[in-house]
Amino acid sequence: MKKIQLGMSKEEVINTMGKQYKIAGADRLDDNAIMELITYENPYNEEYQLWFKNEVLMKWNKIYKYNHSHDRSRRDAIH
Repeated sequence: MKKIQLGMSKEEVINTMGKQYKIAGADRLDDNAIMELITYENPYNEEYQLWFKNEVLMKWNKIYKYNHSHDRSRRDAIH
């Protein structure tokens, strides 16, 4: 993610991050622009969300994905 910058094209982002992304959503805005959300996951339960407007990166963020199965195993061990 250190190489990702706002204003990059979707193609530049994919060339940098790789093709292992998921399309998480898309919308057509009132001005007819297209917004698209793609996500990348890593082995550390982190997900990067990248928003593109007309294939230009406008916003990105990182989300830590909670591992529910790990929590369940801890609860089972307590009982």
